Amino acid sequence: MRTNILAAAALGAALLVSACGQETHKYQIDGRFTGDVEGKTVYLTRASIEPESRWQPEVLDSTVIRDGCFAFSGTLEEPTLLILKYFPDERRALADDRGVLMHPVVPLLIDGGNIQVEAAVDSLPSDFELYAYGNYDYRNATVTGSRLADLYQEYQRESSRLSSISSDITQQFNQRYYYKKDATIDYIVSELGRLDAAKADVRSFLTDFITRNRDNAAGLMALSETLDKFSKSEIENLVAALSQKMKDTPLGKAVVERAAVIANTAVGSQFADVTLIDPSDNHHQLSEYLGKGNYTLLEFWASWCGPCRSSIPHLKEVYALYHPQGFDIVSVSMDDKLDAWKKAVDEEQMPWTQLGCEDGFGEVARVYNFNGIPYCVLIGPEGEVVETNCRDARLDRQLVNLYGNKF
Repeated sequence: MRTNILAAAALGAALLVSACGQETHKYQIDGRFTGDVEGKTVYLTRASIEPESRWQPEVLDSTVIRDGCFAFSGTLEEPTLLILKYFPDERRALADDRGVLMHPVVPLLIDGGNIQVEAAVDSLPSDFELYAYGNYDYRNATVTGSRLADLYQEYQRESSRLSSISSDITQQFNQRYYYKKDATIDYIVSELGRLDAAKADVRSFLTDFITRNRDNAAGLMALSETLDKFSKSEIENLVAALSQKMKDTPLGKAVVERAAVIANTAVGSQFADVTLIDPSDNHHQLSEYLGKGNYTLLEFWASWCGPCRSSIPHLKEVYALYHPQGFDIVSVSMDDKLDAWKKAVDEEQMPWTQLGCEDGFGEVARVYNFNGIPYCVLIGPEGEVVETNCRDARLDRQLVNLYGNKF
């Protein structure tokens, strides 16, 4: 059963075109899914450039699969990332008492045309994977009929292939560091060097792809989806490489605006100052503690975060080893219940500065561009961002490089 949402959207678009003279592009999507799909539902959704929208995109239309086939049609005012979302049952919530619900999806970057989609639903990546990791593996989905879709698949396939190399290194490293707990500092430095090289290969491909596609929406979308992989200067160079024509589009303006936000706390930027609260309910600026001539770990955590609290003994260890040489830590709680935070601070007895966010996972998380904790940022003597996601082994490597091996 089709909803009336698409019809209303199409009417609104038609009125806008009539009023403003803006061009619209018709699309026809014909799909075929294999597996136990008969009578199941497919939603057509639209994602914005905000990462969270991949997880809960705007619903445009829905239909029921008949004889393995389904179809959608409509109009677009500009190139758009549409996401086909398959529901194998009647559950429509993001999560239930069994945990997060993960639905198979197929992303389509199109600007109109006749699009054909074929996929084996049991082998498709999920909305959660698309949201959490950013990459999409098209090995079990075929999308044809759009040049933009072809380019988007090229970008996703190659970045997924290269990212899988770093994922393999990470998995092997984590076995040694977290589970076997037999990683020496020499091993840490060597393996993190290999991991950094693999990530550099990803950035090199992305830089080339975005530059080659500076004049189309595939380049814009690739930049938007991978901004957090780049330093401040790299982001600025990639934005500068975009054609003015693309920067002037609604999508281009949104991407440029988001790039400026991400660059604000990327490696090479100055830390962003925010107002926080201490356990005695006094307000402080982050600038009271950072950029004072020493290296400081800005550590975001919460009382309810198991991995955060399990990392505290290691933080105490490195603090004891390197604080005499100037290393410092500022912990910032993302708790929305301040009493729970204060109780955890009393329990953990961390001998460094403790601050909290009065709005929980709000402004500070947006400013520093993270959606999960623990998240740690190493700040340099002049207030510069030295490394993001700098915790555990990465912090160990930085401290050894800065102060010598005391482990």
